[in-house]
Amino acid sequence: MHGSDTMSQALLQTYIDSETQAILDKCTTCGKCVEACPMLPYGNLQGADPERVVSGILDILRGGQGHDEARRWAQVCTASGSCIPACPEGINPRKMLNFAKHTLKSRDRLQQPAGDTYFKRMAQSIRLLAGTQMMPEQFRRLTGLSTDQKPRADVIFYLGCNVLRTPHIVFNVMDILEAMEVDYEVLGGVNNCCGIVHFRTQGDLEGGDRIENHTLRRFAEFHPQTVLTWCPSCQLHLGETTAGVAELPYAMEHVTQFLADRLDILKARFVKAVPKRVALHEHNGIAGVNDNVRKLLTAIPGLELVDIDQLPELGYTCGGGSLGLVQLAQQDVHEHLLESAKAAGVDMIALVYHGCHRVLCDAQGRYPFEVKNFTSVLAEALGLEPHEDLFQRYKLHQDVSKIIADAEPFIRANGMDPKGVAAALTDPALWV
Repeated sequence: MHGSDTMSQALLQTYIDSETQAILDKCTTCGKCVEACPMLPYGNLQGADPERVVSGILDILRGGQGHDEARRWAQVCTASGSCIPACPEGINPRKMLNFAKHTLKSRDRLQQPAGDTYFKRMAQSIRLLAGTQMMPEQFRRLTGLSTDQKPRADVIFYLGCNVLRTPHIVFNVMDILEAMEVDYEVLGGVNNCCGIVHFRTQGDLEGGDRIENHTLRRFAEFHPQTVLTWCPSCQLHLGETTAGVAELPYAMEHVTQFLADRLDILKARFVKAVPKRVALHEHNGIAGVNDNVRKLLTAIPGLELVDIDQLPELGYTCGGGSLGLVQLAQQDVHEHLLESAKAAGVDMIALVYHGCHRVLCDAQGRYPFEVKNFTSVLAEALGLEPHEDLFQRYKLHQDVSKIIADAEPFIRANGMDPKGVAAALTDPALWV
């Protein structure tokens, strides 16, 4: 390990220790955060004593084992954030649980052999799906490897990792930024990860810190004024869990906030009406995102935003870092959303996050409405040609031979083995 990396890891450990001690000092174990948690039924915790559950989490943070109820609460936490306003001491219980998850995973990691990891499998899945949907030069552009990359930019559009599985979303946002004449550059992919998988999922402080600091250094190289995040997990990790480790020389905000704050610029460029009744799939976990997207959609000529009954409080995304961890909760959210949209007679469900898109896009084949990412709708209103959602097309095929036929130009250009790709595409985990 290099000296600078050792120093960085020491800073992160010091920060975590300091934040953990502040939680231990402030928490009165009143249990209000547990009472506010919408996930209790999914951990069979409805009858648990809230004070005892919190006490168990604090024991884990002190180095103890906690108890079964505390560990179950941590396991079913989808980081919805419902607990945050409930704390009378001003503690962020979501951050507290992230630290507890990291602690538990770091102990598990010591008992497991090195080698195959969640991050490694995730990286392989991303490369496979990206290779069936974009050309090599496009992949290099998105991952910061293009020789045409600008040396400086006012704005960095930061993708995170997993949105590369659904690259049409990325290309839509890039087109929108260009239509707004924003001076931007794009950066993403597993080589520019935020570090959340190593920190929270694998309990690997050293790996998470190394990856996060590499990415932050890449941002700084462009001397940007603003870094726009897309991925909600990146937003939570960089903007909340590790936000106080170092002072950054640029602002960081979610891309929906950036767009909503510049609605007048967008409205002046709207040239096409979208006469459709649209329901927005909502999650409450990232503050402001629902309001931002609602503001954008309601400004589109001809579009009617329809309010439907849904369960936005159960997680910050449908993806693997949130509702994907608790399958029954994810199923409840989806059934509620889709049946409510059907009953309301909408023409379309608009999705925000890529994690939601992967698991919900094939509802278009089962329900009488379209399922699109909101960026496709925004691009259409701007008179742009929305990029084709190849992930949705492939998933609706439900036939590997059809996917291989459609993806053949990308597979060939990326030097991939069609037989190997066909075998890999049969893995159900790729499509969620």
